[in-house]
Amino acid sequence: MNNKRGKIRPNDGRKLLWPSGVESFIKHIRFHWPAYIIVLFFTFCSLTVIKYLPSDFNIEVPPPETSLAAPDEINHYKYNVGFILENKRLPVAGVDDIEAYQNCRDNKNGQIPCLYSYTVNPQAAYLFDAFVASVFHKLLGLQPQITARYASTFYGIVFIACVYSSAFLISRRRYIATLITLGVALIPQFIYVSSYTNFDAHSVAISGLLGLAITLFFLAPRAKLRSVFLAVVAGGLLPLAKVNFFVLFIPVLITLTVTYRRKDIDLRFLFRWAMWATVSFLIFSSFWYIRNLILYGDLLGQGFVISEMAKYHPLGQSRPLDLESYVWLTKMEFTNLLYRSFYVGLGQMHYFLDSYKYAIPASLSLISSFFIIKHVVQDKLKTLGWVFTGYVVLLIFLIGLVAYNSVHYDFQPQGRYLFPILMPTAMLCAYAYRSSKKLSIISVLFASSSVFLFFYAVDLFIYVYIAPFYNVVIG
Repeated sequence: MNNKRGKIRPNDGRKLLWPSGVESFIKHIRFHWPAYIIVLFFTFCSLTVIKYLPSDFNIEVPPPETSLAAPDEINHYKYNVGFILENKRLPVAGVDDIEAYQNCRDNKNGQIPCLYSYTVNPQAAYLFDAFVASVFHKLLGLQPQITARYASTFYGIVFIACVYSSAFLISRRRYIATLITLGVALIPQFIYVSSYTNFDAHSVAISGLLGLAITLFFLAPRAKLRSVFLAVVAGGLLPLAKVNFFVLFIPVLITLTVTYRRKDIDLRFLFRWAMWATVSFLIFSSFWYIRNLILYGDLLGQGFVISEMAKYHPLGQSRPLDLESYVWLTKMEFTNLLYRSFYVGLGQMHYFLDSYKYAIPASLSLISSFFIIKHVVQDKLKTLGWVFTGYVVLLIFLIGLVAYNSVHYDFQPQGRYLFPILMPTAMLCAYAYRSSKKLSIISVLFASSSVFLFFYAVDLFIYVYIAPFYNVVIG
């Protein structure tokens, strides 16, 4: 094995990803040291953000102080994690979150007029957050509002590990996996979201596990453990994620369809896989949906929340997703806000970088797309062409989903709602290299755009959070 060039046989690489024994673990660290460095650096950045983010969740504090708070953290913590810690039971929507329903305003940009408490969400993530908060509160003596955030850091680490593992298995090259992982881990908004209590960080971790499961399954469809792993993640864990992450069921269905058409699996296998996925759903997820049906008569709980809000304040105006709404979204700078906050948007989306700095990742993304299309046509990379097309369709669908929520429920074009695309992006970069070594440039451009924005985001974070923390006046 030539470690300097990072070339290994596929089977050896898979063994190195999951070490067994002390000697194997040492080899694992020596070979995959870039992944460990990235995880450590990400953890340092996340813990730094946690330290300086405001932890006073008093909803009566007026702007501009509230603009420094992380988006919706008060809702996720106060009505879910904090409630579980204080009352040792799950919250009931419409009963334990009355304060949220009473906090209303006239909403002209969607139906929802009141504070959303998220108590109808599957509470598995909040239970884990509460557990982490309790443990570190006892160990470190810090406020549980702060220690609950460590769970999000853990979710980020899980996602980074899945990205690296998937990229390495697909590309079979360490440096490609490292570049792709840097491209994800250094997106400033990803670090930010992984540093406060929210539902997106937990969902992103599940998407990472799903991407890894799909990768492993594609490499060996008949391997029983890999099939079971995919069934458990897709059937048992993905239903615990945020609703917008449900679009990732589409890649799962495509994966099963492609492997079936290639005759890697048969109908008997598909039936068995469906049984494993069903059992996984019953074990891990079904409780939360059954609970919603019993308590609220609503599987997802969204309809119940809206009807409950109507008791406290008239509902706002919803719009259909048509051409008129598209014009309205354009006037509201929907695309601009969504795109910028995907990369860097601190506080309650009050603090952004200078507009021209966001042009760099946009330009590099367009260049990457050009290179992929060019090599698909020139080198007749038919499979890569289909993969890239599927990726674009998935991205458009996600943007459409955010647009629908913005015109129907509440205008919130927040970039983290596009985070389901992060894992497919990493897998696309890796597969592009696997299809043609010339496309290593895609991974380089991906990492470069994130590194570029990261350094500017550090300056912004210092200006917005760290300087006021130490009462330093800048400018």
